Amino acid sequence: MIREVNLKTGKETSREYSKQEQLRIDKAIADHTPSKMEKWLRLMEETDISMPRTLEDIIDALDDHVREAIAVKTLSSYNDKKTLRSQKP
Repeated sequence: MIREVNLKTGKETSREYSKQEQLRIDKAIADHTPSKMEKWLRLMEETDISMPRTLEDIIDALDDHVREAIAVKTLSSYNDKKTLRSQKP
């Protein structure tokens, strides 16, 4: 569905993509090769599920003595995410 807005009148219209337009869009999507940054962002988004940025910030603020009390799995996820973050292209 294409939404179009007339800039003079502000009137919004919509229409379906033509078959040719849809084929062109589908081909562009299929031909797209993700950049290093896109791949990195996708990995970061996946790690945000188990280790959100707010949790990273909380762990960053803890001193070493308190960090020792955190579950090994959580610290492992934290360290993996920090490593991935440092590899930003």
